[in-house]
Amino acid sequence: MKLYCYYSRQWLLLLLLVLTYTVSAQQPVTGMGPGPASDSLVNVEILPGVRKLEFRKVDDSTQLTILAGTVKLKQGTALFCDSCVINNRTQTFEAWGNVHINDADTVHVYSSHLRYLIQKRIAFLDGGVRLTDGKGRLPPRILNMI
Repeated sequence: MKLYCYYSRQWLLLLLLVLTYTVSAQQPVTGMGPGPASDSLVNVEILPGVRKLEFRKVDDSTQLTILAGTVKLKQGTALFCDSCVINNRTQTFEAWGNVHINDADTVHVYSSHLRYLIQKRIAFLDGGVRLTDGKGRLPPRILNMI
């Protein structure tokens, strides 16, 4: 009986060590990925629900984060789109298809294409752009948003 108890304690200790190591190795997903630009404090948070998440290394300094299918991102304001590519070197991302920016539940911006400068927080929208605050609607062809 003592021998059985001794081995079960060893297995339990080993299991706890493995689980502790596994949990400490996990990192939160940010839009920047690894690389020199990820040291910046400006990150784009990828919210749950994305159907495809792929990291593609282009060269030594550029990594692309490719997202597709019900993409939800957040950097202060919420952004929704069908697909998106985040470039860590240029600190930009582009979004395509059903782009929707929701700013504090008051202002909604819709378009089919978005180019966003992450560091400067400037958005360039084109393709069926419309801006609404729930009361009025502004249908510009192109919108540059700061």
